[in-house]
Amino acid sequence: MVNYARLAVFIGAFSGPLAGNAVLAVVPILEQEFSLTTAEVLISISFYMFPFAIFSFFSGSISDIYGRRKVVTFGFMVYAAGAVLCALSQDAGVFYLSRAVQGFGYAFVNPVLVAILAEVVPPESRGRNMGFLAAATTAGVAFGPLIAGIMSQWDWRYTFVLIAVLCIICNVAILATYKGQGFLSSGASLSSMRPNLKRTLKNHGVILISAIGFLNFFCYIGALSYVSDIMANPPLDLTGGEIGAMVALTGMAGIFAAPFGGFLVERTGRATTASLGLSVVLASIISLYSSTSVLGYGVSLAVLGTGSQILWASLFTLTVEFIPDIKGTVSSVFNSSRFLGYAISPLILGSIYMEQGYDTVLAITAIIITIAIGLSIMLRSKVTRSIPSGP
Repeated sequence: MVNYARLAVFIGAFSGPLAGNAVLAVVPILEQEFSLTTAEVLISISFYMFPFAIFSFFSGSISDIYGRRKVVTFGFMVYAAGAVLCALSQDAGVFYLSRAVQGFGYAFVNPVLVAILAEVVPPESRGRNMGFLAAATTAGVAFGPLIAGIMSQWDWRYTFVLIAVLCIICNVAILATYKGQGFLSSGASLSSMRPNLKRTLKNHGVILISAIGFLNFFCYIGALSYVSDIMANPPLDLTGGEIGAMVALTGMAGIFAAPFGGFLVERTGRATTASLGLSVVLASIISLYSSTSVLGYGVSLAVLGTGSQILWASLFTLTVEFIPDIKGTVSSVFNSSRFLGYAISPLILGSIYMEQGYDTVLAITAIIITIAIGLSIMLRSKVTRSIPSGP
C-alpha cells in the first residue's frame, strides 16, 4: 500500500530546491524580461533564501505546539501563492518580493517535513527514509535548472506554475492521509516556544549537528559556486551547456549516495556515518584543488555530492532522535543553521575568490571541513549517551 503522506514529504522536499535553483537556468531570459544584470537576477536567490533560513528557526517549534498538519499546510499554501506571484510578475520588484513570499512559505514546510517523515515511517527504517529524503532534496537541486530550462522553451513562468501545482498535490495528500500530532498539551500556545527553544539550544548534540550542518553547507556552496567560472576560462574553456552538465554531476551523484547514506546510518551508526561523509567532502575539496582536466573536475564534483548526502542522511536522522517529543523544534534549529551557511557563504567567500582566487577558497573550506570532522568525533559521545548508534 502506498504511503501517500511519505510520498508527499518527498515531493515537498523536491519542490524547495527546485524553486531555489530554477532561476539559474533562466538568468539570460530574466535579464531581458526585467532589464536586469546577471548579479541583479541572482539576488532573487537571496530574497528566497534569507526568509527561508530565518523563519525556519521557528516553524518546527510552532508545529510542535499547534500540530504538523496545520503548519505544513499553511506553509504549502503560502509557498504556492508565492510561486503564482512569481509567474505573474511584470517587474523586478514584484519578482523579488514574490521570491521572498516563497522563501517565507517554504520555511514552514521544510523543517516540518522532517518531523512528519519520522512519524509516518517505522523506527527501524528511519535512517533509510531520511536517506531518501536527502535524495529528494538533492534531486530538486540537480533537476531544478534542467526543468526550468526545458520550461523556458515555452515560457519561464511555467516553472513557477509547476511548483504551485506540486504544492497543491502535497497539501491534498497530507490533508487526506496524515492525521498528525496534535497539541503537546491542552494549554499549549506560542508561549510554549520559548521553553522548547531553550531546551533545544541547551542540548549539546543539537548544537553539534547544527554547527556541522552550517559548516558543511558553507563549504559545499563555496566549493561549488565558483567552479563554473574556473571551467569557463582557459585551459578548459567549456561552454555553458557543458558547465551545466558538469555541475549537475554533484546533484546526480548525491541522488544515488543519499539512500546509501541512509543504509550506513542503520548499519554503522549515526556519528560514524557523519564522520565518513565529511571525510569524503574533504577528499573532494582536495581533489578540486589539484584538478586540471575536465575528468578531474567531474570526478571531484561527483565526490562532493556523494559526501555531502551521506552526511545529511546522518544528521537528518539525529535531528528527530535527540529530543523526540519536540523534534519539530530541533529540525527548525538544525535547518535554519545549515541554510544560513548556504546564504552566508557567497557573501564571505565571494570577495576572497575575487581577490585571491579559487585555490584560496578551497584551502579555507578544507580547513573548515577538518574542524567539522572534529565536531563529528565529539558527536559520537552524545549519540552513545542518548540514542542507539547502530542498528
